[in-house]
Amino acid sequence: LLHDTYGFPIDLTIEIAAEHGLDLDRDAFAKFMEGQRARARAAAKGPGEYGVPTDVYRAATEHIGAVEFVGYTDEAAETRIGALVLPSGLREQAQEGDEVDVVLPRTPFYAEGGGQLGDHGRIVSATGRVAVIDTVSPLEGLVIHRGRVEAGEVHVGQEAHAEIDHERRASIRRGHTAT
Repeated sequence: LLHDTYGFPIDLTIEIAAEHGLDLDRDAFAKFMEGQRARARAAAKGPGEYGVPTDVYRAATEHIGAVEFVGYTDEAAETRIGALVLPSGLREQAQEGDEVDVVLPRTPFYAEGGGQLGDHGRIVSATGRVAVIDTVSPLEGLVIHRGRVEAGEVHVGQEAHAEIDHERRASIRRGHTAT
């Protein structure tokens, strides 16, 4: 717990325990650490909080880099479709009816956090339209636009127009400010 949760160095724990006449069971420590590593590996491969394995989100982040959030000044942005994420992994395209997590390198969508709900809105490309029903941030620097392709199809690399639901944002902002 001291080492894994709080980052307290094991060497210092051993030294402090010895000063108080106590010994540390190094074999048990090694066993607990291996158990924790195994749990961390399983969590990275299994479904995360949003139903998609964490390593898939990491791959999306590596593919496009940190997302530029422009939502403090803009409620719409010209961008491109940087990644399409499904529980099965990264995809090159999504078709009408598909539920998909869209990653944009530049976004006006506010991700849920700090007591404020995530934005809703639309992402429109030349060949399709995605209705965004939630915006979340499963990893530092990554913004996920959860939605459904409501018309046509969208492809990774396409230029796109991303626009939030202005009325909903204003209502959320009022509620957040009042709280």
